[in-house]
Amino acid sequence: MPSDAQNWLLENGNLLSQKFGGDKVIIDGSHWSFILIHGYPLPVNWKQSRSRLLIRFLDISRIFSIPPNNFYLDSGLRTLNGTVPTHYFEGEGYNDLSQYGLARFSLHIKKGWKPTIPCTMGVNLLDVLEMLDKGMYEAAEEA
Repeated sequence: MPSDAQNWLLENGNLLSQKFGGDKVIIDGSHWSFILIHGYPLPVNWKQSRSRLLIRFLDISRIFSIPPNNFYLDSGLRTLNGTVPTHYFEGEGYNDLSQYGLARFSLHIKKGWKPTIPCTMGVNLLDVLEMLDKGMYEAAEEA
């Protein structure tokens, strides 16, 4: 029987599948360590329009107390003016998945993290993606 944290992740996977299409969302159901969204839409001030988005959960058992902060996009993305967005790391220094063609986008949720079961009654990954979209937009503006 899945734990509350696993149920939360599955519920969020269903929400994301409804928004992006079931064939675009992959949940790691064996280790509960990530959700991958193919063709994630990027902000209008990024040159590319879509990317893979990987959200890693380093310890799913702590998801109710620690918000996700490991976000990865395709490597090689740029702003409309051709610069590297701020908070976007392609190299190995701050990016532990660079060998997989991914870049880490740094976003830290500092307040308001109150996930619940069912996930629609509290903060969920759709809310996190709104924060991520805002952060990516601002990162391109700052570049």
